[in-house]
Amino acid sequence: MLLNDEARMGAYRRAILRTVKPGDTVLDAGSGSGILAMFACQAGASRVYAVERGPVIMAARELANANGFADRIVFMNRSVCEAEPAERVDVVVSELIGKAVLGQSMAEILGWCRDRFLKPRGRMIPESVDLWVAPVETADAYAGTQLPKKEIWGIDLSPLRQYVTSLPLSARIPAAALLAESRTAYSYRALSSPPVDLFDTRIEFCAGRDGVLHGLAAWFSSVLAEGVELSNRPPGLDSWDHLVLPLPEPATVTAGTTIAVRLRGRCEKGARAVWAWDTSVRRDGKTIAEYRQSSLFAQLFDPPPAAREKNPY
Repeated sequence: MLLNDEARMGAYRRAILRTVKPGDTVLDAGSGSGILAMFACQAGASRVYAVERGPVIMAARELANANGFADRIVFMNRSVCEAEPAERVDVVVSELIGKAVLGQSMAEILGWCRDRFLKPRGRMIPESVDLWVAPVETADAYAGTQLPKKEIWGIDLSPLRQYVTSLPLSARIPAAALLAESRTAYSYRALSSPPVDLFDTRIEFCAGRDGVLHGLAAWFSSVLAEGVELSNRPPGLDSWDHLVLPLPEPATVTAGTTIAVRLRGRCEKGARAVWAWDTSVRRDGKTIAEYRQSSLFAQLFDPPPAAREKNPY
């Protein structure tokens, strides 16, 4: 349960206590259980707008009543885009960070809140979020992309290979599994980034040791408030593991091998994140492996309308 993750919840509470000043008004976007709204009350907020479209808002109301905060929290059972707070707020707070940044339309939702609800010189939590990527050796996670051999069932399942190797995996990656130093692939800044969850970047890695390249591992690091950081960098946190973008076939690498990647990501509200990763592995000046992949290849059925109409890949 997320509320039991002391590292996660403790970091958010410290950030809110440092950011929210007595008398401030606060918007909690995607309030869930209302815990962040109640932290804001503990910090001295005079009014908190807790926006949550799901039925969990009923439990949040009960918690607010039980803890003496009901007179300061205005619960709004609707999506953020349908919310109409009675005033602009001093602080916008949210907990919309995905394990690899994308996935919960963070930039889109918080950009909406910033542009419509935040006062001039207002503050936001988190302040910044970065996506980190590194080549990884992870045989255990990669086993999830393997299909039964024909001799087991008498059925050739190889036509499904493209689908299973195009599906991003969730896995807990130990730090020792990384084959090279991580690089930043995408940076979000709450007060200045455009309200769209989209990036396209090229990164080059140099393998630091011999090993087997199974794919790319991705995670986030964030600054919630000045002096308060939160990250699921390997080996991760209780609440967050990591995203793995697998290769179609493992590639043997040695120290000094170059791994060049073009990585793209997009997420729109109401649709799952779309990833595309093109990988080139070079050793001694020669290309030993080259792949082009996209999570769209893993969709056996028609993608949702948003993906059909606006797919950038």
